[in-house]
Amino acid sequence: MSEPRRNRKKSSEGTRQLLIEAALRVLSRDGTQAATTRRIAEEAGVQQGQVHYWFADKDELLEEAVKAILAEINEATEGVRSSGGTVAQTLRAALQSVVTDDPIRQLAAYDITVYALRSPKLRDLATRQYRLYLQEAQRQLQPFAAEIEATVPGGLPALAALASATFDGIVLHWLADPDPARVEASVTVLIHLLEAAGL
Repeated sequence: MSEPRRNRKKSSEGTRQLLIEAALRVLSRDGTQAATTRRIAEEAGVQQGQVHYWFADKDELLEEAVKAILAEINEATEGVRSSGGTVAQTLRAALQSVVTDDPIRQLAAYDITVYALRSPKLRDLATRQYRLYLQEAQRQLQPFAAEIEATVPGGLPALAALASATFDGIVLHWLADPDPARVEASVTVLIHLLEAAGL
């Protein structure tokens, strides 16, 4: 009997990362419906069996693609947090990392959501995707937990939910109508409100 996929000892994560990057390219270029495991494998230059070695199914690969996008946002904000930046500065850095990114890449994340919501069998994928967004917002705000708990009704969970929803809305609006001035105005107002709350 073969060893379970998740428990196999893997000599390198290189192929796995290659597949995630290939999935992001296919998603960005062709959309979720067209992002079959065969096409992703071709994009990565590997055999299709490699997709199923590293991922349980296409849904898991799509979820990892979302995590890769979130990791890029985290990388953009790490310097702000580590240098003692405020909540407002952290959120500005996160939003700037998105609006200066390739818009088609960000569109891929929304395409995953719509793809999942259209199918009752896949709805859980959208739920997991947005829970990841919420977890990332909470993680980004965790260094400021004491100030948030002292000043925000509902504390860290409430502010993380608001930040996630606001972030999502600003990015979607930007994708539909990429007006840098409007994005900057939105971010400025958001920061004003956070600073007024003592954050």
